[in-house]
Amino acid sequence: MRVHITILSSCLFSLCFAHLITTNPIVTIEDGTVIGHVKDSAVVWLGIPFAAPPVGDGRWAPPKSPKPFGTIIASEYSPACPQTCNTLPKFCPKKTDEDCLYLNVYSPLIRDPDVLMPVMVFLHGGSFSSGEASLFLYDGDTNVNRSSTLLVTLNYRLGPLGFLSTENIPGNFGIQDQLKALQWIRDNIVKFGGNFEQITLFGESAGAISVGLHLTSERSRGLFHRAILQSNPVSLLHKTREQAETFGRNFLKKVNCKTSDLSCLRSLSVDDIVRIGGERPSTNVLTFSLQELLPWGPVIDNDYVPMQLLPAVTQGKIQKVPVILGSNTGEGVFFVYPLLTTPLNDFYLGAILVTIWGAKNLLTIHDTYDIRPNLLDLKKDNRLLLSQMITDYVFVCPTRQMAQSLSNYNHHTYLYSFDHAISFDEYGPAYNACNSHACHASELGFVFDIPNRDGFTMATSQEKILATQMMTYWTGFAKSSDGSPNQISHMSVFRQAFLK
Repeated sequence: MRVHITILSSCLFSLCFAHLITTNPIVTIEDGTVIGHVKDSAVVWLGIPFAAPPVGDGRWAPPKSPKPFGTIIASEYSPACPQTCNTLPKFCPKKTDEDCLYLNVYSPLIRDPDVLMPVMVFLHGGSFSSGEASLFLYDGDTNVNRSSTLLVTLNYRLGPLGFLSTENIPGNFGIQDQLKALQWIRDNIVKFGGNFEQITLFGESAGAISVGLHLTSERSRGLFHRAILQSNPVSLLHKTREQAETFGRNFLKKVNCKTSDLSCLRSLSVDDIVRIGGERPSTNVLTFSLQELLPWGPVIDNDYVPMQLLPAVTQGKIQKVPVILGSNTGEGVFFVYPLLTTPLNDFYLGAILVTIWGAKNLLTIHDTYDIRPNLLDLKKDNRLLLSQMITDYVFVCPTRQMAQSLSNYNHHTYLYSFDHAISFDEYGPAYNACNSHACHASELGFVFDIPNRDGFTMATSQEKILATQMMTYWTGFAKSSDGSPNQISHMSVFRQAFLK
């Protein structure tokens, strides 16, 4: 009871100095005037341009600053960047446009106008091929109002438009878009009540990969001060320049453009670019490579992407900021079950293991997972076992290695494991297995406090508590002076082996 009284007292005390925003807030920045919108639980500015439209000569070019825009009514989300949506149907954008480099700012409805708030900047996932800042999942109304933080979400170029790399096209334009947005936030967020010296950069999946890139890039130094990496597929390596150019030449061949002819590429319709860029290299699981989970993405260029993340961390070539990182216990379920829709017997499991990890590692894998093949049992289903292997290899093991290396260099490092299977259907029929496992992206609804949103009735009472705890950990990390997320009662370590 004492904890609840302390929290209530703090809230009442802060209200004495707080200001309730009731009219649409007007913010003037160098580029123009932005008129926000007051909602039931937050103040929002939606669809603010942080870069010029990447069209015409701006296609496959670094982002440029936007032209002065006068006054904009920032009450509607911008379109998402062009994409082929191969993910969950309700996660697909309603509208896309090549003119997509916009961001959204969420602010508490009640705040002290004399105190600058910590800022949390979210980079969405989607394999660098899909996703958007305006997804309902990332709505920051509840978070900011309950935590007294600012939230910024942003779009960046995807697929071939964001990551095509050839001899004449350097690639990494999506990463450059993120950098441009971070620079915009540094220069303008104070006008929205945010503290540009207290910025937390966080992301999930491809967004976590992006956070890792900014941790290693000198260009991003000083633009954020804490980092959270959720479900970072560390083992999916960035392409080398040679690999990216080979992949790029294959794309050029499909669109009938020569390597040196940038004008040909810029004359293509965005629909053709997205359609051809969205073609999957393989649908045969016996020739499948894990790298096919990330067909488009960053390329090592010794500039925006200087090196692979794990070697950078182990060598200490990374910004020294507090870090939270972790993964979900059923990450692999999200990828395995939609690809393998029928049971996987021992024969086909062995073939897939050889395809992914090579015959020389087969005995080690069998010993590690205590596999005793029975080739006569044709009805056996190893999909869950394969999912666990993917989870361990792609997410869990390299994340733990990264956490250990960060702590060796005296970083404030916090490692988490999320193992709650959500009670409500977030994924849809193709992902039924995720209803009983903590799948890839399962934690997002709790980080963004969906169970406690007004009108959301599908969550259990325990899920509401879990969402409050996770939201408090994440925002507490952003607000604390030393990067500690522990603003709720601390649990003792109950699985010491997890840390080894």
